[in-house]
Amino acid sequence: MRSRQADVRIGTIAFGGEGVGRIGEKVVFVPFTAAGDTVRVEITEERKRYLRGVPLDVLEPGPERRNPPCPLFGRCGGCDYQHLSPGEQLSVKERQVREVFQRIGKIPDPPVLPIVPSPEVFHYRGKGEYHLRRGKGRVPAFGFMDVRGGTVVPVSRCLLMDDSINGAANRFFADVLAGRADVPDGRYVFWSDGESAGSGLPGEGLPFPAVTRQVKGVSFLVPREGFSQANLFLAGTLVDEVLAAGGWKPGDSVLDGYCGSGLFSLFLASRVARVTGVDSDGPAVLAARANALARGLDGVVFLEGTAEETVRDLHGRGARFDAVLLDPPRAGCGRSLLETLADAPLREIVYVSCNPATQARDVLLLVEKGFRLSSLRPLDMFPQTKHIEVIARLTRS
Repeated sequence: MRSRQADVRIGTIAFGGEGVGRIGEKVVFVPFTAAGDTVRVEITEERKRYLRGVPLDVLEPGPERRNPPCPLFGRCGGCDYQHLSPGEQLSVKERQVREVFQRIGKIPDPPVLPIVPSPEVFHYRGKGEYHLRRGKGRVPAFGFMDVRGGTVVPVSRCLLMDDSINGAANRFFADVLAGRADVPDGRYVFWSDGESAGSGLPGEGLPFPAVTRQVKGVSFLVPREGFSQANLFLAGTLVDEVLAAGGWKPGDSVLDGYCGSGLFSLFLASRVARVTGVDSDGPAVLAARANALARGLDGVVFLEGTAEETVRDLHGRGARFDAVLLDPPRAGCGRSLLETLADAPLREIVYVSCNPATQARDVLLLVEKGFRLSSLRPLDMFPQTKHIEVIARLTRS
C-alpha cells in the first residue's frame, strides 16, 4: 500500500485503547489519540470496512488531552492512556464496559455501576516483568516490549512500578553489564519491597520460590513466578467489592474457580460454610493450602486441575454448590465449564475479569441458560493502560 496521510478528527476511544475517527465512509483506528483531537495520520492498514493508522502530529488537541509524563510513551507497550486526564480515563473505561456488554453480551442496558478509581495512578504496581535481550555486538537491552511486541525498549524508571522495583531492576541490569550476573536472555520478575521470601508463614518449605503479599493486613504466600493482583493500593478494595457483590450466606458451599493462591477463598471462608478452590497451577494451589493453614481455616479445600474438568468431575460425583466465584485468565472460561455450571442448581455466580470482552461473551451464554446479569462493577486496577477489571454478578432468573 502506498503511503497515505490524512487529517482525522477523533470522536471516541474504542475498547482496546484506539481512537476512532472517519476518513470518507471508513472508520479509522488511531492509537494514542484523545476524543476531540484532530490529528494527522499515516494509514498503515486498509481493510474493506476500516483503516488503521499512526498519529504523526496533533493539529488540535481534544479537551481531555494532556502531556504524557513518560518520555517513552508511544514507544513502550506498557501504557495506552498517559495522554488522557485521570477523569477521562475513568469515563472512557466505564463507557467501554457498557458498550462491550451491549455489543458482545447482547444486553441493551447493562447494569454498570460507577467505576472504582485507584487511589494512586502512578507507582501502583507491586510486580514488574522485564525482558533482557542481547544483540550481536550491541549493548544488552533491558526493559519492556515496544508497542508492536517485537523489540525491547530500555526503561530505567517506569512510572507504573513501585520505586523499589525500579531500584531492583536497575541493580540487576548493572550487574549484567558489569559481568557480575551471568544470566540468559529472557523474562525477569521483580516484586516490590515488603514482598520478601521470608514470610514467617507455615509452608515456607514450599518446593518453589515464594514471596508474600499484604492484602487487607493479611499475609499471603504467592509463587514468585505466579499471579497476584498487581495494584498495591486497590487489591484490598477488589476483595471488598467481590465480598459485597455476592449474596453469600453462612451455610453456603462456594466454588472458587481459578482460585490462584487463594486470595478470594480465604476472605470468603469466614462468611460461608465451605469453599472449594480449583486451579490448574500446581504451585499456586500449594501456596493456597499453606495460606489456609496459616490462618487456621478448616472449611477450605484447594484442588489442582483445570476448572472445566475438575468442576465436571465434582458435579458428576454429586457435589453441589450454592454460589460460584470465577476469576479466569484473559481468555475467559471454557464453554464446558459454563454449561456445567448452568446445569447445576446454583443461586448465583460472581465473575471477576480483566477482559470485559471475553467476560461479556461468557455472560451471554449464562444469560441464555437462565441467569440474569444483576450488576457490573468496573475497577481501575490498571491506570494509564487500556485494561479494566470488572466484577459481574449473575443470579437465577
